[in-house]
Amino acid sequence: MKNFNLRSYAIIVKDKKLLVSKEFYENSGKLFLKLPGGGLELGEGPGEALKRELQEELNIDAQIGDIFYVGHKATPSIFDDSSIISFFWEVKSWSGKIVTETKIKHDKNSGWQILKWIPLKNIDVQQFSFKADQEAILKLLSIYK
Repeated sequence: MKNFNLRSYAIIVKDKKLLVSKEFYENSGKLFLKLPGGGLELGEGPGEALKRELQEELNIDAQIGDIFYVGHKATPSIFDDSSIISFFWEVKSWSGKIVTETKIKHDKNSGWQILKWIPLKNIDVQQFSFKADQEAILKLLSIYK
């Protein structure tokens, strides 16, 4: 691995439901179930990157809260020769409407996403595509039990 790829993701819970993103990337032909968020751009901190990502992908102005979880290990990217380090942040408030159950086109990767609220009691962490997401969600579920 030549580079680090820093990524920030949102833990958004409302009425005991977690917001998740089902995303398809045409350039790789892969479908993922993940938490909303994405990669840092040059000059951004992890919280700033998440705020920008949520504006771009969810069209909301989120109040980024405390760091919730940091992945314990760097994991290899499936897209390139980098190691991913993931940060997970609490998002307890936002302005704007989160549109769910609607396919939203992505320009940057020629794909799409669908946002969904999943009841915490119905979550199977194994359905999530990335190990760091699974670890963060396990922590979340331990708090809500």
